[in-house]
Amino acid sequence: MSAFPKKKGKWDDYEIHEKIGEGTYGHVYKAKHKATKSWVALKQLLNFPEEEDGIPFTSIREIKFLKRLKGYPNVINLLDTFFSEDGKLCLVFDWMEHDLSALLSSLPSPLSLKHVKCYMFQILKGLNEIHSSNLMHRDIKAANMLLNNAGQLNIADFGLMTSTTREIFSNNVITRWFKPPEILLGSVKYGPEVDMWGVGCVLIEMLTGKTPFPGNDDKHQLKLVLSRCGTEALYEAKKTPDTPKNLSKLPKYSETLQEFSRVTKSRMRSDYSSFQPEVLSLLEELLCVDPHKRITAGDALDHDFFWSGVPQADMKDMPNFKFSIHEYELKQKRKQRGGQRDPMDHLPAPTRPGGTSYHHHQQHQHQHQHHQHQHQHSQQYSSSRQNQRSGGRGGG
Repeated sequence: MSAFPKKKGKWDDYEIHEKIGEGTYGHVYKAKHKATKSWVALKQLLNFPEEEDGIPFTSIREIKFLKRLKGYPNVINLLDTFFSEDGKLCLVFDWMEHDLSALLSSLPSPLSLKHVKCYMFQILKGLNEIHSSNLMHRDIKAANMLLNNAGQLNIADFGLMTSTTREIFSNNVITRWFKPPEILLGSVKYGPEVDMWGVGCVLIEMLTGKTPFPGNDDKHQLKLVLSRCGTEALYEAKKTPDTPKNLSKLPKYSETLQEFSRVTKSRMRSDYSSFQPEVLSLLEELLCVDPHKRITAGDALDHDFFWSGVPQADMKDMPNFKFSIHEYELKQKRKQRGGQRDPMDHLPAPTRPGGTSYHHHQQHQHQHQHHQHQHQHSQQYSSSRQNQRSGGRGGG
């Protein structure tokens, strides 16, 4: 039995304006709904005859998670699904003008800290919703953060999302530059903490305009990570083999110790000495080599990063960029300028199932009241969502 109702003819409800994304599983277009005049992103999946209904299982799973998270803050909103006349499944999303990766590549300088804090709060809020629903994203990166010109950020691309209720997972996940050390060491028993490592990478990218660990392959990736974040956690793991998610039990642990034959401390504070203290503090908790000690999304929302130093910008004061840019468009422009290769071109997660991503402020006069209001909002938000979820919503 089909997983979707065979509604036909709705493709004609939209005016297709331009392609903004493509991948193995389909194409994404900027489109306008004729009746409402509202802009949307329309994702059309290719047919796969060997699959039931011609739809890959991973795409069905992605849609299930999109429907499950519908209406949650800072998570991309699936508006509709339907079949086109030629039998291709189409997904309709709210229109978002930018993806964060392409936007950062297009700006003449990195974002200011007050704007970074606003985007970070939204990333963590969305991830807290996902993790509280017993799910993990498994492909957190700037290209999967969609922004609109009202300052809103939504997490997108659920092609690798899965339930956390299982014990064993695929190791072949997460775009290489954003892989945490436990995945690079071969772990198949992990949890939402793998997403938090990606958040740390995105934070550095927002503040510097560059990704912190641009590895050429997984071995080089691990070398970059440990060279900057230190090997202390690797050596501590040997002393406490019974702790949860212990690194010493992972397949590539021994060979990694041979390459890093001595204890080295983190270079985070020296490499990013220009960062504010609250930024460095949060980074050290996000980019923690020991996954068991890595900060959670809920705890990160209450971190001093948001309540000390430069206050985060209000949504009404976020930048309104006078253009729209997505990663696909950026790559097309680079190719037109002479075939220059984007260093990210070879980096989508190796098992890219389901996966076509579609893709300044005035000083606060009452800083203390602003911090207090935001802090109360975070506490109320976290506790209310946890109460809603106490019945357990895992599975799938």
